[in-house]
Amino acid sequence: MSLLEQYRKLLSEYDQVLNLSKKILGELKKGGKENDISFLLEKKAVTGKSIARLTKEIASVEIKSYSDSNLKTLGEVKGLLKLISEKAKLLHEIEEEIQNFF
Repeated sequence: MSLLEQYRKLLSEYDQVLNLSKKILGELKKGGKENDISFLLEKKAVTGKSIARLTKEIASVEIKSYSDSNLKTLGEVKGLLKLISEKAKLLHEIEEEIQNFF
């Protein structure tokens, strides 16, 4: 998987974990069933592990040259990083709301 594909996958995983956190918050707000919340928490944990694995893989990538194609890829990666950062910030806000229920 190329570096660009890895970042796209990472963004997708952040989307997934963000959606799961929103669902968990919704369940908590409406007094949802413990089983439903537990199921969502398990799915979120699996997605979190995937994010951690992808992050380690990306961190280990070595860029060997500064060709035009690499510079173009890095430009695209920069855009994806901005989106990931925005998702992470939103996720943090939702997680704080979830913590207020506990």
